[in-house]
Amino acid sequence: TTAGKNLLGAFHSPERIYLCTEFLKTLDAENWVSGKGEMLKYGFLSSEIHQLIIKKKPVEEIAVACAKFKMELVARDFKEEGERIHLNLGHTLGHAFEFALKLPHGVAVMMGMKYLFEALNKEEARKTLDEMLAALEIPTAQLHVKAYSEFDKTKFFHYLQQDKKKHRDKIRLVLTEGPGKVSVTEMPMAEFKSRMNTHVDFAD
Repeated sequence: TTAGKNLLGAFHSPERIYLCTEFLKTLDAENWVSGKGEMLKYGFLSSEIHQLIIKKKPVEEIAVACAKFKMELVARDFKEEGERIHLNLGHTLGHAFEFALKLPHGVAVMMGMKYLFEALNKEEARKTLDEMLAALEIPTAQLHVKAYSEFDKTKFFHYLQQDKKKHRDKIRLVLTEGPGKVSVTEMPMAEFKSRMNTHVDFAD
């Protein structure tokens, strides 16, 4: 909707989950790259998945590993009262990029991770992201806001202000120091916005 996404929902487990990796062969180039964007997220959440990516294992194998990781994590924290929030890595900024630029979800998530790491000076995480981008052969030009003449910074920050993970004047961020090392922190929205605005791509 124009107001945002994930505004309504209910908690129900599926009776069965089917994984059809043959479906991947039907994806066009845009959705193929978008799907890899979500894989990158799991490469930070799991050191095992990170190794699959770095070793350039078949995408089908990585996709199944990602699905199994998510199923196990959700089973442990069904109502997102703990570690399930780790699945939001890259999504806080990603959803804002997706809204402001009408990007495929996975591409926006990759941008969300890139700018989060750079704005907060997470050099190791940024290095790991670059390694996985190279291993998955993902073109990086589309991950820069300067590549989009229609980028509206005001619209971007307006969406960020509405993020469901924002509590009062603070924004909750999922961070990582490397594969399997994930944490959650809160930062005043004004401070985070200031950090983003110091980034060369956001400077006026």
